[in-house]
Amino acid sequence: MKMMKPGRNICVEKRKRLRTAFNTDVVVSSSNGRFFKGYLNNISINGMFVDCETLLSPGSACKAEIRLLGKRSVLILSVSGTVVRKAYSGFGIQFDHDLEWWSLFTVFSSYGKAADNFIPSSFFEAFVCEGV
Repeated sequence: MKMMKPGRNICVEKRKRLRTAFNTDVVVSSSNGRFFKGYLNNISINGMFVDCETLLSPGSACKAEIRLLGKRSVLILSVSGTVVRKAYSGFGIQFDHDLEWWSLFTVFSSYGKAADNFIPSSFFEAFVCEGV
């Protein structure tokens, strides 16, 4: 998040950790058990921003699954966190714990490609049961 200093044309970056742009599908589950699909916009070691039509309110606990598709394999990352920011196009999630696999996103973005229309296996039954 950038802030302008009053009376100056200088932007000050408030984030303490590096983030990287990365686009892929994400399935988010809210604390009340609802599941919905979003799109990962960017990610850092301690959080991510999800573009989504369904907006969660700040303070909401949630879980998310991110699927990274390789040429012959799939990596599914499961994270839990709290919504810390809501914007017009989505919301920011702060992870409960630092993302151990964050460095893969900087490497993977030049090697792999995002998943298209997926349903992570651990969420599959919930989608079928709720008729989503």
